Amino acid sequence: MSESILMFFQDLSTPVLDIIMNAITFAGEQLIFIAVITYIIWNVSKKGGYILTYTLMSSSALNGILKLIVHSPRPFQVIEGIEGKRLATAEGYAFPSGHTQGATTFYTSLALSLKRRSFMVIAIILSLIVGISRLYLGVHWPIDVIGGFTLGLLFTLIMYQLLPKILEDPQKRQRLNLYTAGLSGLVLIVLVPLASGDSIHNEQYHSLIKLFSIMGGFTIGSYLEEKMVGYSVEASRLVKLLRFFLGLIGAVAIMYGGKYLLPDHEISTVIRYAGASIWAFYLFPLIGVNIKIDSEGNRLFSR
Repeated sequence: MSESILMFFQDLSTPVLDIIMNAITFAGEQLIFIAVITYIIWNVSKKGGYILTYTLMSSSALNGILKLIVHSPRPFQVIEGIEGKRLATAEGYAFPSGHTQGATTFYTSLALSLKRRSFMVIAIILSLIVGISRLYLGVHWPIDVIGGFTLGLLFTLIMYQLLPKILEDPQKRQRLNLYTAGLSGLVLIVLVPLASGDSIHNEQYHSLIKLFSIMGGFTIGSYLEEKMVGYSVEASRLVKLLRFFLGLIGAVAIMYGGKYLLPDHEISTVIRYAGASIWAFYLFPLIGVNIKIDSEGNRLFSR
């Protein structure tokens, strides 16, 4: 039945639908997540941005670990006649769908933060559409999409019961940062040598290295920001836009630009992804509270 569903989407394929489905699947990718998260943490709510980031990254880490355990091949790799598209986004194994789980986690988290039922409906529909786009592109089985959606929804609902309570206590919040950063570091110590060797799992190791680098970087950044910066998100609309564009340019430059400056090695991946996270959660606000943006002495970030 799974093969019949995939062949149905394959038969629907047209150049116009290819463009539409590529655009839809982009809604489940990291550039969208980075842009929204950075806007929230700098301009809306540090706590809300933290919960969203922690939930998304831990859900993504769970997804990557499950992929490594199940190591299911993708449809275009085993079914003759299935043309895989947008293969740059089909890194590693198939089950569960990372795009579907990521989109479900991300958009459901946003809906829970907004506390409106209509947004939850939109979040679920958008997540399912992202899953369908992965079937159309031939990079996932139906069970991958069902698994990704189910895990993303359940995981998010659980985290939104636990995290707000932990974050109410400053000591618990900082312990969570330190424990998570430490665990991420230990995982990376294991993963980097494995990914540098000759293994059939290298693509999945590489994906997990990115995830745990972000996880470690953003929790270290959050810890340092609370200890040393303590910025406020309040500002005029113009200043908020300036924060967003300057900060986002910095994060993208570190994460993607660093690829052309650093040697091609997994340690470079750790530096880029952890560095971009530390920039977003600590370094950029630290710089911002010390930068005057007008003659009256107003700063990019206030305390």
